Amino acid sequence: MKDVEFVKLEDNKLCIVLDEMVLNGIKYVVLVNASDDKDFIIRKEIEDKLVGLATDEEFDNVMSAYIKSKGV
Repeated sequence: MKDVEFVKLEDNKLCIVLDEMVLNGIKYVVLVNASDDKDFIIRKEIEDKLVGLATDEEFDNVMSAYIKSKGV
């Protein structure tokens, strides 16, 4: 069984880490809200900190790449 990793975001939202991926040299972390499995969140890692994305387009691009990587 795989260990589940949790992250608490700046708004105290508890999330489960689904995956990590690198796109264009940036490490992204794909999360899901621990209280709502339909609430996907993506953060990028900068200097060992998770920060929000700049635009909705960035979210869409990363989510699209994540979905393609899972063969969905």
